[in-house]
Amino acid sequence: MILSKYSEIISEINLKPMPIQVDIRKTFLYKWGKEEGLKEGERRGLEKGKQEGLKEGIKEGLKEAILLDVQLKFSSSKSKLIKNLLDKINDINRLKGIFLPPQPTINNN
Repeated sequence: MILSKYSEIISEINLKPMPIQVDIRKTFLYKWGKEEGLKEGERRGLEKGKQEGLKEGIKEGLKEAILLDVQLKFSSSKSKLIKNLLDKINDINRLKGIFLPPQPTINNN
């Protein structure tokens, strides 16, 4: 009789699961992930910096080559004008078009 009384009370109680609250920032996996993320970000940043530096180097090299070509063919006053013009150009393809003449196409007709 006592057991049946308790079993009725227990069957009427609805239990809901309680969430476990853990501060994720204090776990070892969070700290490890943060360190790995920082390492990966630093590696990607270095790679991107190298690529951007290479592009800038190519641009500056083309500008210097164009200026030297102008100085050899014309006077230094013309080279100053060209230098001011080149400082405004940042597109590598335009610089290549200025420095490298277009290649002739061969038609086999």
